[in-house]
Amino acid sequence: MVLVLVIGDLHIPHRIHDLPLKFKKLLVPGKIQQILCTGNVCDKETYEYLRTISPDVHVVKGDYDESGFPLSVTVLHNPIKIGVIHGHQSVPNGDLDALSAIARQMDVDVLISGHTHIFQALEYENRFFVNPGSATGAWTGAFVGEPTPSFALMDIQGSVVVTYVYQLIEGEVRVEKIEWRKEPEVANAPRSTVMPQRIPSPTPANNENGCVQPIDIRVLTVFNADNPRAQGSSYKLEGVLLIFERLSTLTEHPRTNKMPGTFTYNFDTPSFKGTATVNTGLFIGGQWVDPVESQFIDVVNPATGKVITKIAGGSKADVDKAVEAAAKAAKTTWGLKTPGRERGRLLNKLADLLEQNLDEFTALESLNTGKVYANTKHIDMGASVQVFRYFAGWADKIQGRTVETDENKLAYTRHEPYGVVGQIIPWNFPMGMLSWKIAPAIATGNAIVLKPSEITPLTALRFADIVNEAGFPPGVINIVNGYGPSVGQAISEHPKIEKVAFTGSTLTGRTVLKAAAATNLKDVTLELGGKSPAIIFDDANIEQAIKWATNGIFFNMGQVCAAGSRIFVQEGVYDLFLEHFTAAAKALGDSAGDPFALGTQHGPQISSTQFDRVMAYIDSGKQEGANVQIGGVRHGDQGYFIKPTVFTNVTPEMKIVREEIFGPVGVVIKFKTEEEVIELANDTIYGLASQIFTENTTRAIRVAHAIESGSVYVNCSNTAEPGVPFGGYKQSGVGREMGEYALETYTQVKGVHINIGLKI
Repeated sequence: MVLVLVIGDLHIPHRIHDLPLKFKKLLVPGKIQQILCTGNVCDKETYEYLRTISPDVHVVKGDYDESGFPLSVTVLHNPIKIGVIHGHQSVPNGDLDALSAIARQMDVDVLISGHTHIFQALEYENRFFVNPGSATGAWTGAFVGEPTPSFALMDIQGSVVVTYVYQLIEGEVRVEKIEWRKEPEVANAPRSTVMPQRIPSPTPANNENGCVQPIDIRVLTVFNADNPRAQGSSYKLEGVLLIFERLSTLTEHPRTNKMPGTFTYNFDTPSFKGTATVNTGLFIGGQWVDPVESQFIDVVNPATGKVITKIAGGSKADVDKAVEAAAKAAKTTWGLKTPGRERGRLLNKLADLLEQNLDEFTALESLNTGKVYANTKHIDMGASVQVFRYFAGWADKIQGRTVETDENKLAYTRHEPYGVVGQIIPWNFPMGMLSWKIAPAIATGNAIVLKPSEITPLTALRFADIVNEAGFPPGVINIVNGYGPSVGQAISEHPKIEKVAFTGSTLTGRTVLKAAAATNLKDVTLELGGKSPAIIFDDANIEQAIKWATNGIFFNMGQVCAAGSRIFVQEGVYDLFLEHFTAAAKALGDSAGDPFALGTQHGPQISSTQFDRVMAYIDSGKQEGANVQIGGVRHGDQGYFIKPTVFTNVTPEMKIVREEIFGPVGVVIKFKTEEEVIELANDTIYGLASQIFTENTTRAIRVAHAIESGSVYVNCSNTAEPGVPFGGYKQSGVGREMGEYALETYTQVKGVHINIGLKI
């Protein structure tokens, strides 16, 4: 939860000495963390004054240039982006088209501006607009009656926004509760293209309240207490001071809506018929608990764009609780106090329970991710069961060794668990990545605090139930939902977490690594991005190469870190390959649709954000002169579907060649010689995986050794095995997952020296 104080037309004369005290009471930890200033009377002097009140509070001020055009400031509270502008002299009052155009130009979800005469807050074109400067509609020549100091405390619960509007009336603070719900954004909805023009002076306008777009922060809006242009005098702050007096005693607004304890979904599809029930809280210490700060996160079906349910969103305070539970387990009931054979038995029990409930887990995963049901069942879920069974077999084989020294000394090593480990997993393979993280950590005796992606938490939450059913001691496995900047950062920085494993983008991986280094130098494993080459030589089995290359780039809608997105084809088979590869991409696109429908082979991107990101890369390829061989457009009019896309005529400096797109977009590049393609394949900052297609075994081995990547697939793609290590070279990661190598990343080696005869 983040509390943001938004100030409009408020000038703070230094003669009012009581105001800093009121602010200081308000700006204590856990209350206001940020002040956004928008009004024209919030001048430089006031702005600087606000900054001196509390060094822990971030102050942001919107302004305007000499021509009157707004100078924008953006503030990101993941996943919501807030824009702050001045608004005065640049936006016609009440001109929502102009405001909407500014919001689009700034690429923000919420736009806060002064002097636009929007009454308090409203929704327009699926964006949320707040005007803290003119809540009463007061303005020169239009003001009637006494202005009323007011503010709004917005309690965001997923897609529902409960707003408490406070007003000072006759010396009393009165409150009105208003509840709004955001509808999912309609694909291809028309947007205004009107850009604002400077006007000589504002004029009053009347606007109807709309529907507030929800944001996953709390916004506290303080409106102006008075208007000097209407009153002909300086600002009167008594009303604002009284409101601050009330605010200084607030720690948490009483809630009227409690988070539902469970969520049940009824599936009636051709692929699966049945129900699935998921707890929507946090799983800490073997129990389901509400988050400390009671915030909520929408879970969206990417095939429709509609909200499935809301789940609890955790914070640093929840991570602290989970770490304490894990530390207690590590010291009392787990770790080396639990023999390896018992840890193995519990892992096998998890595999059994997952297998017994495989259809339910598959349905939840397909619902939450848009993955095709049949693929999810046989690939994602089937592989997860295998991973748990594989590491169950290792649990009683974590061994040190005796080191020969001399007959007067015994020396040996022990491989000991870290204790509490933090794990952060991505949205592209929710259950798969959970198994990759949890299984080796449990086999080696660690206790876990795991953060699933806030986008795809459903199977992780369902998994928590079978953790209890399997009989794990409380606190061994803890699952805390939440956003990266809150829960993820708290895990990365926590001084009692000795090891962190992260899978995600290279950019976020750097953040995790910095946080670990800046705190307790915790050990870090990173599995990051990729831009993997797929190399098809003239002597390849072309029919098989086409099928595997199609799988290599379009599997999971291209949302695979090891996707073979740079496809190098030797000139002798280039035309033949391109013809049939294009046909395969078309057939895949033609079979896109409902993940539960029989015959569907291609699903949606995971979210509207990812959809926009991929489409932006496609637009970039077009603008830079690449040829769209096929695809390049969305599929259908709902959900986040993109047709498989193939580019040709690309050059090495293009963004679509160099940057990870993480979508169904591949580039096909012609090459002549083996030496040339090795150089091209290695010309990247990434080194996660590669694919080689040739019938020449000697060539296959030679090129596999020359390619700079952590994994090489010869005449296949995306065929990871539990016993084979997986990880990257270069900026694709640090450390290895899977296989015996994963065990090394979850243990510390201790050397023990025992004197059995040495004398001094």
